[in-house]
Amino acid sequence: MQSMADHWRGFSWRCGPYIVKWFSDSWPELQVWAESEAEGQRVILHALDHIGATEQEGEWYSSYVNNKRNGKIGTVSPTLVSASPTSKGVRPHLPIL
Repeated sequence: MQSMADHWRGFSWRCGPYIVKWFSDSWPELQVWAESEAEGQRVILHALDHIGATEQEGEWYSSYVNNKRNGKIGTVSPTLVSASPTSKGVRPHLPIL
């Protein structure tokens, strides 16, 4: 299986006023703020691909937030950090989403 850092490396999405969630009895709930429902589903499908789950194993939910403080539109990407520093610096392996 591909490492989590490799899976998310180079991936970005447009955040925004849509809260998109995916629920499942077998997997943890996934949630993302996105520019559109379709963009949120794209991000969650990318996460599902990494853990080996399928879209059909859960249900989608989305809502729109109309608030000046939340849901700002912009491009975001994961930041890679490590919990295991080495003598040569930090070895990235965990994304912060």
